[in-house]
This record gives sequence, structure tokens and C-alpha cells, in this order.
Amino acid sequence: MKNADLNVLGHLAPDDFKYARDMIIQMVLATDMAKHFEDVALFKTNILSAALDEGAVLVKNIGDKKLLLKMILHTCDVSNPAKERETMLRWTDRVVEEFFVQGDMEKHLGLPVSPFMDRDTIVLKKMQVGFADFIVSPLFSVWAQILVNVNSSAYRMLLANREFWASLSEDFKPHMIKDVIRELGVRQKRDTLAQSTIAEEPISPRSRRSVTNMLLGTDDG
Repeated sequence: MKNADLNVLGHLAPDDFKYARDMIIQMVLATDMAKHFEDVALFKTNILSAALDEGAVLVKNIGDKKLLLKMILHTCDVSNPAKERETMLRWTDRVVEEFFVQGDMEKHLGLPVSPFMDRDTIVLKKMQVGFADFIVSPLFSVWAQILVNVNSSAYRMLLANREFWASLSEDFKPHMIKDVIRELGVRQKRDTLAQSTIAEEPISPRSRRSVTNMLLGTDDG
């Protein structure tokens, strides 16, 4: 904002500029995980309670407005476990590698390695299940009571991805994520090819049942 050519707030009056700047700072600070549990508790008390009270005003004052905006941004920040499977895995791979690079630097400098950042000791399954159970799921469960589409889509994907991680062996290593992504890509291409074959080639109802059964792994003949 010191560069006049880049300062998108430069046209604002001093009071409006101060308000906007303060709001931006608070939104950035809202991504600090140290405030997660405190903010989720406030979210339940101030916003969810109003949402469940038919006829109540969801946002009653500027404090509630800031809280709602903060929780929207924070939810986006931790939402990876609620994304479509392949997208979730790709970002998990990137984030975990970023953690490990920090852990490597801490080791190099003789510093204590931060939690979840030691590539030699991390158990990825426990890390991801714990993140889903203690951080993301409680937050999304609040949103699911406020927004119907969260309950029907993102929250269900979160639960499905949580079960995916829980189903893996504790020996599953971070570098294996890329193998899972490749396998998902192969499956998607195979399914797309099969669907295009069904759509483009006129076949009898009997043949259609046979192809469908084959794709589902239930074809007897």
C-alpha cells in the first residue's frame, strides 16, 4: 500500500481506509491456528445459536460480522480434507513437503523440530485423521447446521476422506501419495472411456445391463 500505483485502498477516506486496513489485518490473523478453538467456540455461541433460532438476526453487530468473515476465511484455509479426493491428495502432498522442508531447516540449525514436520518420524495416517477429527470436522459441523450445501457436499466429502486416511496402514509414507494420485488418474480415464463408449455406441437394453454389470464388477457372464 506504500506504492500509490498498487494501493487499491488509496481512494478511501481516512476513516474508511483505517477500517479496511484493520479488517484485512484481522482476517489474516484469523488464519493463525493458535486461535482456532477460541474462534470456533465464539462461532458456535454467537453465530450458530442465532442461525438455529428461527427469526433471529444472524449478524447482530460489527463484532459478529467480523467473526463471520474470519470464520469463512479460516474455514477456507483448513478446508483441504473436504475437497474432492484427488485435489485433496495433491494439496496434502504439497503441504506435507512444505512441513518437511521446515523440519529439515530446523534440524540443520540445531533447533527443536516443530510438530508434524519431521519427515523421519511422521505417521501420515494419524496426522490426517487427527486433523480431520479435531480441527476440520468440528468447524464443518457448525457450517453444516447453517448452510445446507455444506451438509450435502463438503461435509460428506470430509467424512469420506477421513475414512480414506483411516483405512490406510500406519506404514503409508508421504511419498506414496503420488502413487495414489496416479492410480486415481488411471481409474478416472478408464471410467471416462467406459462412459463414452456406452454413450456413443447404441446397444440393446440387455447389452447395456451387461456393460454396466461389468463396470461395477458384478457381471456373471
